[in-house]
Amino acid sequence: MKNSEEDLEEMYNLLVKIIHDPSIVQRLVQADNYGEFIACIEEI
Repeated sequence: MKNSEEDLEEMYNLLVKIIHDPSIVQRLVQADNYGEFIACIEEI
């Protein structure tokens, strides 16, 4: 159970970084496909 809580915390922290950085949001919105979207996420 602890691993799932840690995974959720990691995901939450990533989401917080995304919503607090307009340039990341812009890049995600402008992604043309799934691959570009995931590449942006992996760069964070």
